[in-house]
Amino acid sequence: MPDPVDIHVGKRVRARRLLCGMSQEAFAQKLGVTFQQVQKYERGTNRISASRLYKISKILNTPINYFFEDLGKKTLPGTMRREGLELIRAFNKIKRPQVRKQILVLVDNLGDDHASGSGASQAGH
Repeated sequence: MPDPVDIHVGKRVRARRLLCGMSQEAFAQKLGVTFQQVQKYERGTNRISASRLYKISKILNTPINYFFEDLGKKTLPGTMRREGLELIRAFNKIKRPQVRKQILVLVDNLGDDHASGSGASQAGH
């Protein structure tokens, strides 16, 4: 049975890899392992060594502590929906700050509409 810490770190690796828009194959090639090994890391089946985690952090352009954030919380980052990751990737491509701000306001308002039961879906649109 994999250790919960290894599972958590693996899920964080997967979430960050997807956020970067990198396939398992491309990630494995940069890391110098097979894509099957990447799958094992991401599931927590195989433990990631400190030196390998350091290399992963460089490839994914993130600090090492990212992989341990939220450790012990019930909601793990690996449970994020693919749509959420795609939204983050697309948002990060937007260069104009004003457009980014407008999108944040829009998404926030849509969330409020959904939570209150109002909005287009209630009106039958």
